[in-house]
Amino acid sequence: MTCALSFGAEALAVGPEHGLVFVRSVLIWLGLALLSIRLLGQQLGWVIPMASAFLLVWYPLHWWDWTANPAGDPASWIVATVALAMGIAATAATPWRRRALLRRRR
Repeated sequence: MTCALSFGAEALAVGPEHGLVFVRSVLIWLGLALLSIRLLGQQLGWVIPMASAFLLVWYPLHWWDWTANPAGDPASWIVATVALAMGIAATAATPWRRRALLRRRR
């Protein structure tokens, strides 16, 4: 829902290409936040996304700056996919699921 509303608002305000860039950024930051929550706890879910924002602020216009790359940039979409997949996998890897997986391997 967030992606749809963000895309709609950004597409109306600036254009559809900027809407796609905004959606890509939301997906990346969501994946990083999920990873941060899993690694550092609920209260520190902002740490890893903030660290990525520091990279974007201090070293802009490099290959990792997904906010400045065009909407069709495949590398940025790969980063979005990997970040979201890592966040989902980290969220799904609960302690009881990890224990069950280790028991099955024995």
